[in-house]
Amino acid sequence: MDIFKLIKLPSREPCPSKTSYFSLIAALLSARPIFHITSALKDRLGRCFLSKSFVSSGDGGSRLLSGKWGGMAIETVKILGIDTSLRSTGVGIIEARGSALRAVAYGCIRNKPKDPHSVCLENIFNSISDVIEEHRPDCAAIEGAFFAKNANTAMVLGQARGAAITACAKKGLMITEHSPRKVKQAVVGNGSAQKDQVAKMIQRLLGLTEQPQADAADALAIAVCRFHQLSLPEAMQAKQI
Repeated sequence: MDIFKLIKLPSREPCPSKTSYFSLIAALLSARPIFHITSALKDRLGRCFLSKSFVSSGDGGSRLLSGKWGGMAIETVKILGIDTSLRSTGVGIIEARGSALRAVAYGCIRNKPKDPHSVCLENIFNSISDVIEEHRPDCAAIEGAFFAKNANTAMVLGQARGAAITACAKKGLMITEHSPRKVKQAVVGNGSAQKDQVAKMIQRLLGLTEQPQADAADALAIAVCRFHQLSLPEAMQAKQI
């Protein structure tokens, strides 16, 4: 089997998106490293990924503790995206700070065409486990199963998904499933977008110097889709699997 190598990117300031919850908060509250937020305001903001950094202040409110970004205290979260395939599984990790994103690492887990399924599944499991161990993501997102006319194709894909999901579950990660259409809508704005369109948009969104390989780009897109959903109410987010 091929040796799995991630493309690791140097640490830098994430690319800011057009909207930010922090710009709203900054307008309402003076920028301080630690500040109190009422439960009502927290509810209005919804379940954005910052919710994991809210802790009880002991007076019925909440306080936000973490590093600084733009003068405000924020939480950094890493998301692992996985695009499963028996022969070429895409893996991508993004880091979000506020509404800003950057790619941490991405690549493909490749298996040779002549490798038996058992060897391929072992490679997928071990490679994803190694990536989680090295980069310590906070959660994982995987592409949902699609309709396949060929029963054998669906079975093989299901086995690859099982190996990837098991690797994440064994490391204690919460895993969510996202349909290909939802991922394309989140990244490109078109649920019928082609792979090349997704890859080009991912390159722009994450400020990459070159266009990622298709499977790796899909994995990064799945992670970006998960990030977008973190700002939605819990009932509207993808279900944990």
